[in-house]
Amino acid sequence: MEINMLQHKKILEEKIPKIKKTLSIVKFLISRRESKSDKPIITKFKLNDTLYAKVKVENTGTIFLWLGANIMLKYTLEEARELLASKLAAALRLLTNAEEDLEFLRDQITTMEVSILLKRRKYKRDWLSGDEEQTACGC
Repeated sequence: MEINMLQHKKILEEKIPKIKKTLSIVKFLISRRESKSDKPIITKFKLNDTLYAKVKVENTGTIFLWLGANIMLKYTLEEARELLASKLAAALRLLTNAEEDLEFLRDQITTMEVSILLKRRKYKRDWLSGDEEQTACGC
């Protein structure tokens, strides 16, 4: 259970910076559109780990967002900003919940370990004192 929670937390910690980066790009495109700049943006697009292509990005007012599971959708810049902001808020909330749940789980594990240790100690003490009748029935 702890391993699953740690994996969930790790996935969220990897996802949040990607969402923030995408949101900042969308905000940049919105600011470019609001400044009424018709000049295209010339940038490099990553095709592979070591391969980049030089591209011109025209101001179209729309953006394609990769949603995962081989799904890409076209959004207006405002819709994309709203979607990414809500996804970021949800991911941050889930990360906070995961951290709280993980801390609670760790506290419960510690409590259980202490309880088991005390029961073992009591059983050993009863066994060493020769009180076999009490240890046999567990009373």
